[in-house]
Amino acid sequence: MAQNQREINRLKHIIEEKDREIEMLRENEDGSGRMDPGIREDFARRVDELEEMIKKLAASNNQVAPRDTRINELEGMVKGLTEELLDLKAEVRKFGKVLEGKEELKPKPEIRRARPAPEKMVKRPEASPQPANKQPARAPAEPETGTATIMQPDGTLAEEPRMNHDDLIVAGNRPAKMYQTKANREYRGKEEKKPLIYADEDDTVEIKKK
Repeated sequence: MAQNQREINRLKHIIEEKDREIEMLRENEDGSGRMDPGIREDFARRVDELEEMIKKLAASNNQVAPRDTRINELEGMVKGLTEELLDLKAEVRKFGKVLEGKEELKPKPEIRRARPAPEKMVKRPEASPQPANKQPARAPAEPETGTATIMQPDGTLAEEPRMNHDDLIVAGNRPAKMYQTKANREYRGKEEKKPLIYADEDDTVEIKKK
């Protein structure tokens, strides 16, 4: 019991120190005007919570309870108060530096939780039925190559397969005698153009033998 009372007194002393620090911050606020009203309300709220916890500790000493259970509860409450006071002390130091102009007040980053993306139902395409007997595709038929009568180097004609339709001279089926050279055709044309001489019936020539 005496140990708990000493711990309560120590906590009261810490709270009094924090109250004095808060008063100093308020005075600096009046001088500079840089103190946020939300910060002041947060400090006041946390001090009130600490005072309520100390009152509960003081009231619990007068109640009759099992010794071990009460000690464990008091130890847990003392640890919680100590952590709260340490946090409060760190914040007071931080805002003290802000008021002195050594640091700038940075807002706390907001932590946003990513929402899980809704799952989408995807339908699988149904397999189309394939015919049981599927014949292989036929290869395209090659174009048929015909034959042509081609003149050979020795002047004879022979049937050969036609490989290309361009630049071919196809010979006819007439014999070679029927073909005339260019000189013969010109000579015959000149003869046909000469005037004809008609002989009279009475114009006779007598040839006498000696």
